[in-house]
Amino acid sequence: MNKAIPPILIIYFNRPQVLKKTLLALAPVQPSSLFFSSDAPRKNVLSDVALVAECHKVVESVVTWDCAVHHLHAEENQGCDVWVPRSIDWFFTHVEAGIILEDDCMITEAFCKFSAELLERYRDEPRIMSISAANFQEKSWGNGDYYYSRYPAIWGWATWSRAWQHFDSQLACVDAFINSPAGLNQLLTDSFERKYWIRFYRGLKSGKYPFWDAKWVLSVWANDGISITPNQNLVSNIGFGPDATHTKTKPAGMEMIISEIASPLRSPENTRQFYEEADSHLFKVRYKPKFKDRIISLKNRLLGLMSLFLKRVPRL
Repeated sequence: MNKAIPPILIIYFNRPQVLKKTLLALAPVQPSSLFFSSDAPRKNVLSDVALVAECHKVVESVVTWDCAVHHLHAEENQGCDVWVPRSIDWFFTHVEAGIILEDDCMITEAFCKFSAELLERYRDEPRIMSISAANFQEKSWGNGDYYYSRYPAIWGWATWSRAWQHFDSQLACVDAFINSPAGLNQLLTDSFERKYWIRFYRGLKSGKYPFWDAKWVLSVWANDGISITPNQNLVSNIGFGPDATHTKTKPAGMEMIISEIASPLRSPENTRQFYEEADSHLFKVRYKPKFKDRIISLKNRLLGLMSLFLKRVPRL
């Protein structure tokens, strides 16, 4: 049992083999406090019943070291974008800070130690709201072991209850944040990047997209928050495939090899300032629509308009 490792929340559903790999990677670390949250089987998918039950057995079979284990099981299926925030709410009724993993985000001792050190270092700094395990850029920025970013990645991350209390599940702040000169207009100086996120968050609020993690990003932005990104990638997403909710295909550059990182950690020199070059590069490689995506989007819009037109044309 390792009391130096923060409490860990693991959220799972119906992928026992993926969950097992994630737990086996944690087993050598032997965290002293684990929280498991599972969504319920879908009513119209009979295979879910056996798969969810198998996941429960995986937890029992792998977690054999001495530790405190807590469980939350949904009574009815909620879906990823509802159940994950509810699970985190539950987690923070028990702890003040900790690590959050979905079942396909495999971490090792490296991120456990990284987040443990930084959760303590920034415990009383309200602007620091998230500590990410992922580095999507395959390069380092600045002279520290991490840098300050506006983008909180949730493929393995850590935070505090003081930060999560700002999670805006209803996107109540969207319009004010988009329209305020001190809001999105100040945060994002690049006009294309700003227009992209305005369009995206308007779509999110209208119900076009369901992503809970995008709501977390906006919650961080609206509260002048900062996320910490390691200069070495500390997580591997092992859940790409047809049974995933949002990661059905694996984009290029997502090999996500887990690295080691030295301790004590070297802090960045730029005190609490975003690394603009790093964030700009991240937007280009991670978020910015590719030319092919734009063509597909335009095609879908034209087909939608054509369908609407044909419905309105009176039949002879």
